[in-house]
Amino acid sequence: MARTVANPRTPQTPQTPRRPSTISTPQTPKTSPRPSSSPCGSKSPHNPENTLWVHEMQRRTFLEHLKKWSLSHDSSPHFQGAITVCDELSSGNLQLGKSVNCLLTEHLSIIASKSIVVRLFAPQKENGRYRLVIRNGAGWVTAREYLSHEYFNHYRKKPRRRQTVGCAPRHRTSLSLSNYFAPRPVDRDSVTIRPLFHPFARLPLELQQLILGIAVGKTDVYQPVRSRGPGFSAYDRMGKLLVVPSCIPLPTVFAISKALSQHLVPWIYRTTTFHFETTGFTNFLWQSGPAKRSHVNKITLSFGNMAILHCIRWLAPDPVFSLFNPPMATNPSALQHLWRCQIQDLAKELHLSVLTIDIQCIPSADISFVVRTLRQCFGSVSQVRYTSAGVEVGIDDARLAELKHRRTWAELCKTAFEKYKMDPWYFDARIRKMSSDALCWEMKNQSDFFDTLSDEERVQDTTKSSRLRRVSSLAA
Repeated sequence: MARTVANPRTPQTPQTPRRPSTISTPQTPKTSPRPSSSPCGSKSPHNPENTLWVHEMQRRTFLEHLKKWSLSHDSSPHFQGAITVCDELSSGNLQLGKSVNCLLTEHLSIIASKSIVVRLFAPQKENGRYRLVIRNGAGWVTAREYLSHEYFNHYRKKPRRRQTVGCAPRHRTSLSLSNYFAPRPVDRDSVTIRPLFHPFARLPLELQQLILGIAVGKTDVYQPVRSRGPGFSAYDRMGKLLVVPSCIPLPTVFAISKALSQHLVPWIYRTTTFHFETTGFTNFLWQSGPAKRSHVNKITLSFGNMAILHCIRWLAPDPVFSLFNPPMATNPSALQHLWRCQIQDLAKELHLSVLTIDIQCIPSADISFVVRTLRQCFGSVSQVRYTSAGVEVGIDDARLAELKHRRTWAELCKTAFEKYKMDPWYFDARIRKMSSDALCWEMKNQSDFFDTLSDEERVQDTTKSSRLRRVSSLAA
């Protein structure tokens, strides 16, 4: 019997499946391990992942409200520490007006932190403040009252330097109270609490400046460059400039508040005489910046016996510097010219009301050269005062006798050349080989500069004028 072979290319008619005799219950499809991406499932409060996310969002929002409260609240004038929101799910409903478990840390306390329950309320008015109350026994007290109470409690319990015999060590005391005090909190959930100065900011500016000036020990003189650190200074009986001790460093006062620094920084710079020797002047002007440099109007320069060399190198006019060309060991050699351009550009930005020149240890023959150099290196100078070891020197002093005569730059340079010709640090080797007549011929090439006179060297005697003003005020 022949077997029929079906052609694979011929389409086959599909057969209808048989109808089952009994109705079978459909099987439940297997649940996919992949979580559902539908938005309806993510809103379910029974989802543990969603519960953690909601708690994290509440914690962040509550911390933002707590930070706003810490920046503007009726603060305790004594307490300084931190408040931390507990990171546990059992810490309560983290919402405004609800009880929230927190940890309180106080800087004076020898214990790590203390568990408290707080309630934070939103501002009632548009520009109002947050209100924070803390659980105290069976009732609630304001944060100011509670924090002040904590501060004075810890202040009384603060350990003394000398420990009596038989007294328990500090760490044992901490362990004995471990049931009442919690461990140190994590910084990311902490909000700093410090005294705010709302009443202080409402005082007149003159009183604010007076109070802060007393706090930093402000005097008339400030030494920016000093081996033992900068600070306000005063002269002792021996004429030595000593730093006055202060309760608060000046940089700390500048960091109190940005609004406070807007009027405090200009006041400090305007009313202070900055005292410099042969180092630190350029660095001070550079770090001050253009805004603060505009407020500097009183400077004292004390260069000592090296005053004329220091002036030639850094502050003298370019024709004088090019004539003498004093040697200086710098690597590279052009670095000296860079420093000179920098200090001269910065000094030209200063418009001084009072320039004080300390003539102590300066030879009398060099004072005229030094004074004329210092008067022209700044943008403008209204008044020049002369002191010696902090004591004011009048124009009738014998050391200032040369200032009464009008002398040209050529005469001043010739006098300096004849005095320091043998010193290798004052002049270039080529200049030191010249004679005085050859130097004069050298200066004639720029006679427009070297033949000029300085009428500004005739300075009024500030000592006499101050005495006359004092006598006239007494007579009135």
